[in-house]
Amino acid sequence: MSRAQVLGLVGIVEDDSGMRQGLSWLLAAARFNVVVFASAEEFLQHTRDADFDCLILDVRLPGMDGFALRQMLRERGRQMPILLMSGHDDAMTREQFRRAGVAKWLRKPFDGQALLDAVHAAVGSDR
Repeated sequence: MSRAQVLGLVGIVEDDSGMRQGLSWLLAAARFNVVVFASAEEFLQHTRDADFDCLILDVRLPGMDGFALRQMLRERGRQMPILLMSGHDDAMTREQFRRAGVAKWLRKPFDGQALLDAVHAAVGSDR
């Protein structure tokens, strides 16, 4: 694999601009194409035909939350690995993660390598 080869298209839905930018930089440095969105609604408005290899969703978003977006995508037949992230770790949230059937969930703050490992696993890349 050449160093310049792109490993996949990753979408990030995160309302915190600093977190969104940091995740974008990390994934771009790891050779992923990255598209960022500040809300679930923005994602839905701009991605009708996009074919993401992986989607990273914050759980707590203004408006539609990450769980609701995951469910809507499933109902629309849009299949892609989804990684959910949240700063909240309680029994109810863990149960929602389990029921959502996502590829992985990460508790904020998380190690950048943990995110990269999860994304690599989700898109099936060998690095």
